[in-house]
Amino acid sequence: MKLQKITQKRWFWPLVCAVSVVFGWWYLSIVTCAPLGGDDELINLQNYYYITHTSFGQSVLDYLGDLWEQFSLQNGRFRPFSSPPVRGLTSWFLGDLVGYRLYILAWTYADIVLTAWLVGKASRSKKLGIACLCLLPMMFSVWQDSTGNSLYSYGALVQSTLLPALVAGLAVLRWQDTGHKRWAVLAGYCMFQCCATFEIGFTYIVPIFGLAWLYTDKARDALRLSIPALLGECVTLAFNMGARLMNTLRAAGILEGSVSQIEGISPNFDLPAILRTWAMQMSAGFPLNAMLFGKMRPGKIYPVDVLCGVMVAGAAVAALAALDKLPNKKQNLLLFLSGLAMLSAPALLIGLSPKYQQPGQVDWRHGYIPQTVESFGVGLMALAVLVMLLRRARGKSWWPGGRAVLYGLLAVCMAGSVVWQRAATRSA
Repeated sequence: MKLQKITQKRWFWPLVCAVSVVFGWWYLSIVTCAPLGGDDELINLQNYYYITHTSFGQSVLDYLGDLWEQFSLQNGRFRPFSSPPVRGLTSWFLGDLVGYRLYILAWTYADIVLTAWLVGKASRSKKLGIACLCLLPMMFSVWQDSTGNSLYSYGALVQSTLLPALVAGLAVLRWQDTGHKRWAVLAGYCMFQCCATFEIGFTYIVPIFGLAWLYTDKARDALRLSIPALLGECVTLAFNMGARLMNTLRAAGILEGSVSQIEGISPNFDLPAILRTWAMQMSAGFPLNAMLFGKMRPGKIYPVDVLCGVMVAGAAVAALAALDKLPNKKQNLLLFLSGLAMLSAPALLIGLSPKYQQPGQVDWRHGYIPQTVESFGVGLMALAVLVMLLRRARGKSWWPGGRAVLYGLLAVCMAGSVVWQRAATRSA
């Protein structure tokens, strides 16, 4: 009864959100310890040099020229909004390592907030959305080889791909509420931008459909709501196919112009190789995967590590404990399946790539570019599993007396993961 009275206070839920965001940011900011790796070593300094030695007007003109090159199909791969662009104002964030990591983290946290908003809207439960907000910071694999961890690298490429998809999801739900076509148009454009940023965007139609089904409770209505997003994807796909066709014609000498090498993103349908790579990539979406397979152990643990662990885990457990109304079994299943789609579908695209099917690339200690956005799917799945366990436990006779112990154990496990990852990342 005391807990129920506390959760009914006006300050309770804003306080939980504030604690989660402040200490979640603090926890994830340990990524500033990671060195540059992979593509970042090659492009960051040259892009920063460009932006600092070019006038603002010229940089805008150059960026528009790059967009024209993409939309006129002069490149074999259609990615006009890839982040960071070779020549664009975001290159200002590439000169300082800490600033660059915080730039990526800002994108990541924007996705966390929008995901929580979308879950709360789709489930018609703001409290469930807040629980999602509190859980998600703990879902990422913070320690990772910086050449492969998208939480460190690639200029927030996958985070900037996910964000417009989340806006599209919110737009279609708003379209359902208002009937105004402008929301459908916004959803279509956002999915176009999502897919034109990175190809994994094509997979996000599945979780959008799942969350629309959760919102409407009918598959037919969810299909209707998904149509604008699907049309946006179809437009991007047409540009993609056109770019590949033009590139093929240039390679054959039929058209003039330079030829892009796109073998790495051309699918290879070797089923055993696909399954191995797919499973490996999905495992990378789970927070402790890299440490367990890499046999990483934390170094010196500082008080700030413990503080972050206790506060982030405490906010998550408080949000879960205060869920007075839980989703029903069908709603919870749709939430879980939407998360599973966010985990498995981007991983499958990696599984189709011959570049990542090579024996040296299939390594259970590492994930590749989509791993950070896969962790959002893991977060939705974890939320659904915890809701299911809560529903079962609350129906037991021992629950009133034993719930404090169980919540305490859950908080300890969550806090342990946070402390472990911060300390191991610092010493890696």
